[in-house]
Amino acid sequence: KYACMGRYLGDKDIHESVSIMYKDLEEIVTTRLKSLMESIKNKGDAFIEDIISSIDIDSESKQLDVQKNKIESRLNVITKSMKSYMKIMYVEELQMVTIKSYLLISKKNKKN
Repeated sequence: KYACMGRYLGDKDIHESVSIMYKDLEEIVTTRLKSLMESIKNKGDAFIEDIISSIDIDSESKQLDVQKNKIESRLNVITKSMKSYMKIMYVEELQMVTIKSYLLISKKNKKN
């Protein structure tokens, strides 16, 4: 309903500046805050519970659970890939050590 000075509101054909004076805006905000405070004062905890119940927490937690499951499954795939890669690297390193040790043994045998 309200806009700052220099802003236009409504149809594209209407180019009249829609503005509100500071005092008017202050009055609107003050009355709305007063009504909010009265609602809180009159209803107390029920007012806060109404606000909390109006927020759909379940859908947010479900979305977070879906995202969590996706991340966990990705991490499991990455972990399995890294394990297999590390096994391959270990085997290759072991083979290289074995080959080097055989070469050293054969060099020693040739010297003797």
